[in-house]
Amino acid sequence: MKSLSIHKIFTYNIINKIIGIKNFVYTNSKKSFFLQKCETLEANIDDLILVTDTNNNIKFIKKTCQVFFNSTELNYFKIFIKRNYTDYFKQIFDDAINKNNWTYPYVEFPIKGKNGRYIWIRLNITITKIHDDLLIIGTMKDINIQSNHFYHTNQSNIWFNIFKNSSNGILVEDSNRRILFLNDGLLSFFDMNDETPSTFIGEDCNVFIDRLKDSFIYPNLFSEGIEQNILQRKNIKCEVLKTKNGKTFERDFTMILNPNGEYSYFWYYRDVTQNYNLNEKVKESEEKYTKIIENMQLGILEVDNNDTITNVYNHFCQITGYTKEELLGKKANELFLKPENKQIFTINQSKREQGISSTYEVPLVKKDGTSAWLLVSGTPIFNHNHEVIGSIGIHYDITERKQLEQDLKHANDIANRATEREKMFLASMTHELKTPINAILGMGDLLKLTQLNIEQKDYLDVMETSTMFLQKLISDILDISKIETGNLVVNNQSFDLKKMLSEITRSFEYSLSKKNITFKFEWKFKLDTYVIGDPLLLQQIIINLLSNAEKFTEVGTVKLVVERIHQTNQHIKLRFTVEDTGIGLSKENEDNIFEKFVQLPATKQHKSQGTGLGLSIVKSLVEIQNSSINVSSSVGKGSIFSFDLVYEKGLEIPEILKKIEKPNQFLNAPLDELRVLIVEDNILNQEYLKRLFCKWSIYYEIAGSGEEAIRKFSNTHFDCVMVDIQLPGINGFELSIKLRTTFQNRVFFIIAMTAVVFPKIEVEILKYGMDDIIKKPFTTDELYDKISICFDTVRQNKIPEPLIHFHNELDTDFLTQFYKDDIDYAIEVFVQFHTVYLKEFESLIQNSNNISIEDIKKRLHTIKPSFKMVGLTKVELMIEEVIKNNEIESNALSDIFLKKDIKTISSLIENQIEDLKRTKQLKNQPI
Repeated sequence: MKSLSIHKIFTYNIINKIIGIKNFVYTNSKKSFFLQKCETLEANIDDLILVTDTNNNIKFIKKTCQVFFNSTELNYFKIFIKRNYTDYFKQIFDDAINKNNWTYPYVEFPIKGKNGRYIWIRLNITITKIHDDLLIIGTMKDINIQSNHFYHTNQSNIWFNIFKNSSNGILVEDSNRRILFLNDGLLSFFDMNDETPSTFIGEDCNVFIDRLKDSFIYPNLFSEGIEQNILQRKNIKCEVLKTKNGKTFERDFTMILNPNGEYSYFWYYRDVTQNYNLNEKVKESEEKYTKIIENMQLGILEVDNNDTITNVYNHFCQITGYTKEELLGKKANELFLKPENKQIFTINQSKREQGISSTYEVPLVKKDGTSAWLLVSGTPIFNHNHEVIGSIGIHYDITERKQLEQDLKHANDIANRATEREKMFLASMTHELKTPINAILGMGDLLKLTQLNIEQKDYLDVMETSTMFLQKLISDILDISKIETGNLVVNNQSFDLKKMLSEITRSFEYSLSKKNITFKFEWKFKLDTYVIGDPLLLQQIIINLLSNAEKFTEVGTVKLVVERIHQTNQHIKLRFTVEDTGIGLSKENEDNIFEKFVQLPATKQHKSQGTGLGLSIVKSLVEIQNSSINVSSSVGKGSIFSFDLVYEKGLEIPEILKKIEKPNQFLNAPLDELRVLIVEDNILNQEYLKRLFCKWSIYYEIAGSGEEAIRKFSNTHFDCVMVDIQLPGINGFELSIKLRTTFQNRVFFIIAMTAVVFPKIEVEILKYGMDDIIKKPFTTDELYDKISICFDTVRQNKIPEPLIHFHNELDTDFLTQFYKDDIDYAIEVFVQFHTVYLKEFESLIQNSNNISIEDIKKRLHTIKPSFKMVGLTKVELMIEEVIKNNEIESNALSDIFLKKDIKTISSLIENQIEDLKRTKQLKNQPI
């Protein structure tokens, strides 16, 4: 078996050798045949340089090669062809066999010739068929004069000169990476000024690049970038390259298609060192300020003219909760603003379109639905033509500040309510203190109307003097308390100074005339404008000084002088002086007269009396207005008090109001000759005034509205008009103006009536030509006193009849003074209150949920006085507090005025009506 295997192996080897010999003989015969064909072609074709067949046999024709190359360059050329064209030749054979493509373009490239200089040659490729064998034939010609598309161009060609003389670097290479063109600009970039561009023409570009790459910070990146661009066959712009000596270049790469179908590679280098460094500085600056802005917690947002977000900074994203990607391209106002806040955006967007910057506060809706208050500073963005192309907003989160403001507002509201309660307490305390004092004085007046002996009159005088002293003491203590607690502040407003002082002096002229003391009011300059200051403080100062002068003057004169010290277009400085011919002061008393509770020592001419607070209050009120008070006095000759105040000038006093000035005098007329027009829409008040005027034998007419009052006034001469301020239609203020302007030739007084007492109302009425004010509900004596001030009348001394008895739950002091002995009127008022006003009040409370708070307050204002007129003073004060409360809601009324309380009131009034009727029966007065 073994011998058989050896025999088979030997036989196999012999066969293989025979086959190999046959293949060798066949191959040699083929190659011999190929060479024979090459000799035939060489004899018949000029410039033939190579022949190749499908078996990769290639023959370089010696005759033609010797024309172009020396031995060294010929070897390089053969290697070049085999390395770069072998695959190309194979492709040509395949296209001829499979695609029947027999035409191919020539190629041109530079080679180094025998003389060592580069020349341009053209290699023509032709495919042919000889005896069924395919052959590629290559012929080569020297085309140096016409081949270089840059250097063979006429020197007058504009593009050639532009490229050649350009300060930027230009390099052109062919598809075989041979240099076709470069200029001086490129060589100067790399400090190669001692070399000329022509020496590099035809060189391998890779060799040239190797010389340049060491100049760059990243050499491999420079050279690899070139190869990558050529491989991708894609044009590149502004590729940034940095050199080791600090220069920065931008490189462009462009492929150019030649007429022969081949591509050339165009490289363009620019030195951008200066611009690049500037841009880097700008970039660094932007990054620096961006970090600063971010550290300042400022959110920046940029939008175009359509409010589309074009750029957003990180902190703004942090504020709103959105990412930058979620915001870009969105409408800012639609994304961040609620409908009620879009008007703010519209207003400020309009300013941006006009090129105006602005700052505003607005709540923005965050991504999670919550709101963030932002302070926005917006400014327009302009292009190079100064056209607005958008706006940029800097946003600062003020949510915490807003919350603090709300907390402070809440705390301030609490403090204000506490202050209001304090004021209510002071008002209530004043009322509680003054009510018994008024009762004592009233009882004294009644006692004077009875038969008294000398001793009783003395006792009565002491009681009256002590009571008036107590009354003044209480008022002064309340005033000094407000000053010391800091609750008294200067409240500046515009007012007619001369008119206000005239009103003050009228009452003193009346009281001093009873003591046979002359009163003078000297106004020593012309003033056609209002002044801006606190009229109430000035009023209190003047009244206290005049009261002091009146108290210490027995004979002679009291004088008020107002003179101008200095004025500008905006301000006027005035000096107010009060002079008297009273007992005067010694020098030692001048130093302490303004101290609290300091009184003058008693003298023969005057017994010291008073609280010792009046002048202290004056001093404090003057100092609050940044001034001081001076006193000059001589014992037995009188005193002079003076102070200066600076007021801001207000608007000019209209001519229509200048004509409303009234003479500073009293009408001297007895009561039964007076004619009074009552302008009042409340039936109870009408009835009350009718009874009083009938009792005093005063002629009167009643008008229920301002329009009716004007008609009655035009037909009848009235000495006095008593007008309710809050009338339907034309209100009391408007009516006063119309009467003063329409009937300028008449002399009459206007007394305002109101149940609502708002701050500075006494000064306010003077602006509208009214003379005085009386607060509803008022007593008989209060009304009589008001009329007595306006008309020099003498009170009628009548012995009063027995008083009416009222329930203790009611305000008995007020009711006793209000009704006196008029039981018929009392019954009428109580019945009307029970059947009309109380039922209206009950219905209003029950249906309060269905009525607006404004309408409720209007109706409460109408029925409020009726509660006072039946002695329900506390309920009236509660209603007043509801009217003044700006935060109360309709549904709160049922909690304030309980149903059971209304029933209690109804029962109390019913009982009072029954008692009044029984009292009338006991008096034998039929009901």
